Amino acid sequence: MTPSTTPGPASAGPVFDIAARITAALTGAALVALVCLVAGEAFLRGAFDHSLGYAEELTGYLVVFLTFFGAALALRAGSLFRVEFLLDAMSPVARRRLTRILGVAALILARCWPGRPRTPR
Repeated sequence: MTPSTTPGPASAGPVFDIAARITAALTGAALVALVCLVAGEAFLRGAFDHSLGYAEELTGYLVVFLTFFGAALALRAGSLFRVEFLLDAMSPVARRRLTRILGVAALILARCWPGRPRTPR
């Protein structure tokens, strides 16, 4: 038997593997619930001229849930879309420096973004 050469998801240990499996199951269930909710709402509106009062709000929450948890799973699997032509043209040292600079800039931007509620000191 030859070992698989395809890289799997990054792992930080068995606890995180279990958390990823739970997240994948919950994300799948949320997607099924979202499809059923939207299809049911469309059917009820078309067939009986009746609307579920909570469908729009719950759909919004499910979309946000799917976005964040789906992005976390994609990040773990290394399947997020990245444009790397600029990074590929750089040397490893320059690539590492630019990645660090952009990471620090993102942290500063997240901390200083206007409209974020400030906690009293």
